[in-house]
Amino acid sequence: MRLSEVTYHNFRGFEDKKFSLDSPLVLFVGDNAKGKTSALRGIALALSSWVSAFPEIKSLKYTWDDVRKVAVREGAEIPTFNPSSESFINCIVVEKRGPFNTPIPIVWTRQYGSHSNSDNLKKEAKKYLLSIEKEKQVDLPYFGFYGTGRLWNVDKRLTEKKEKSATRDSRYKAYQDALEASSTEKLLRKWIAKLRFAEFTGGKPSSVLASVWTCLKKIIPDVLNVDWNPKEEDLVFEFKDGKSLPLSNLSEGQRIVASLVTDLCIRISLLNPHLNGNARELTSGVVLIDEIDLHLHPKWQKTIVPNLAELFPKIQFILTSHSPFIIQSLEGVNGAKIINLDNEDRPDDYSYQRYRSIEDIAEDVMDVVMPQRSERYMTMKQAAKEYFDLLKESSASEEQRKLAKKKLDELVSRYGTDNPAYAAYLESKTESANIINESERLLRESVEDNNA
Repeated sequence: MRLSEVTYHNFRGFEDKKFSLDSPLVLFVGDNAKGKTSALRGIALALSSWVSAFPEIKSLKYTWDDVRKVAVREGAEIPTFNPSSESFINCIVVEKRGPFNTPIPIVWTRQYGSHSNSDNLKKEAKKYLLSIEKEKQVDLPYFGFYGTGRLWNVDKRLTEKKEKSATRDSRYKAYQDALEASSTEKLLRKWIAKLRFAEFTGGKPSSVLASVWTCLKKIIPDVLNVDWNPKEEDLVFEFKDGKSLPLSNLSEGQRIVASLVTDLCIRISLLNPHLNGNARELTSGVVLIDEIDLHLHPKWQKTIVPNLAELFPKIQFILTSHSPFIIQSLEGVNGAKIINLDNEDRPDDYSYQRYRSIEDIAEDVMDVVMPQRSERYMTMKQAAKEYFDLLKESSASEEQRKLAKKKLDELVSRYGTDNPAYAAYLESKTESANIINESERLLRESVEDNNA
């Protein structure tokens, strides 16, 4: 399954917005508060219609906070915010069926205040459920959402009354909290320990564990090997420089990515156990990741997206990012698409971005002025320009000369202490301007005397 289109009506900051998403990888970019996270939240809400069709799995709640509020300021000392009368998300997914993989669209709507259990996506999910109950072999699609708090959010599977229920062998458990934007290290350790024990008692390697190790070695730079240490009850990573570190001692960025990828592998393997170690390569679905570059070094940002696309080839990834390195890395992903919320009139596929430098991407896509220079440099340059413009007019009157001197003192106090060359340059320009202005004044007076 692949998400093809999403429409928002009075959802959070979107009054009416439609996005075409029919690509294997979609990246939302844009300034803060432009709606990147809201776009993912809306998709997660809509996709939860599917997971709620399965036993013990609940859909996400369409809350009051998701409804767009309209500000009323006219005539009011304190602005009020009135909720929209109607709020909904409409989606289209495409499912390929039959021997010729014929694409079939499924259209459904999630609406605030509606408790209907008859939307089309949920109906389709119930067909899958019925087939499974008739003991037919069915591949289930995976839907997941990993938000910016994915490493620290409490996974509800750990708060269940029976601790064993968190890792019991039910296919449908793969959907529990999958759209809640979390990936918990504690639960992942429980799963790995359970798989390792089954591998030991069964006397043969686990294809699921092998798939997990493959993903971790691929996704985390410079890792030679990964294994489970029963004494430490933790994953152990061996690096090319000879170091061995448990998961708990990795950097924040390494832990976030390791937890996310392991969570994906285990959920997908649980969801489609009949596929064994091939589940991650054969399972379709949609995975949402907010700020994919979170805590990652630029060197890692350049590889993580192509690696995810390679490890999970049938999963549609819908991502957000503020990083030009992530945008540049899409060059290695076929069919990747950019949706720029800062300027939606620009082309939204990646073809126009190929072979661009980081500076070009920062300037052309992310609207960063002079990315080669720091913000402080740009501020100093603009301040100096304003001062020199003022200096040119300083001969007009004594008042303007005083204003120019005041401006000079301000610039020197702001930037001169840590950049004396800047202050010396300004003062030199001032002296030159004063000499020129004085010469012009004497010449003007001489001409006036001659005329007299």
